[in-house]
Amino acid sequence: MTDFFASLFSGTLFADDFLRETAIRADAYRALDDGMIDGIDSAFWEIFDRFPADQSPNETQTEDDLI
Repeated sequence: MTDFFASLFSGTLFADDFLRETAIRADAYRALDDGMIDGIDSAFWEIFDRFPADQSPNETQTEDDLI
């Protein structure tokens, strides 16, 4: 999963080394089990699927509605 997020956000929202090294060593991340991660993944995709990416939203819309 960290490879997915690293490729998605590399150089934009999160630094690659943060996702590949720092985040996965955090106690909060390590406390997650596979079921919890799957639930978070599903929730993120539900939000993303509702986001009107095909309408070229501006930065404010993206911050307000997605992030």
